[in-house]
Amino acid sequence: MKALQSLKSIKMVSTLSIIMAATAVAYSFVKLRNDGDCFVSDQTYKLSSNTVENTHYSVYAVISGFQEKSIAFHLFKEPVSFNLCGQTADKPIYTVTPDFDYGELTVTNLNVLGASQIEIKTSKETMFELENIKVSWLP
Repeated sequence: MKALQSLKSIKMVSTLSIIMAATAVAYSFVKLRNDGDCFVSDQTYKLSSNTVENTHYSVYAVISGFQEKSIAFHLFKEPVSFNLCGQTADKPIYTVTPDFDYGELTVTNLNVLGASQIEIKTSKETMFELENIKVSWLP
């Protein structure tokens, strides 16, 4: 009799464990879907931040695409947050997309003009690396 009760308890614990695991997996899928159901995610990089007239701003580089990549530079008023897909619901103050293919030219400098605009400086001489982009905050 006790063996039967013990067996029923083990079955119940096993069933509850399976239900809990299935619930956790389902929650993960729902969370991913709500955070962005993406096949390919954008890669976001914070390049620089600055405070202008008591307001905090940041410049982000966003690289999009699977095989043919493109890059855009966004000026945001902080705080800004990106989901798992590299997308945000926050509206940038300014966005600039270089008028050349990704990798064709190298962006060397970004000039943030009055916390409202971004100007791009390029070169054909150097390798493209985000870490090498100089961001200047100009009045």
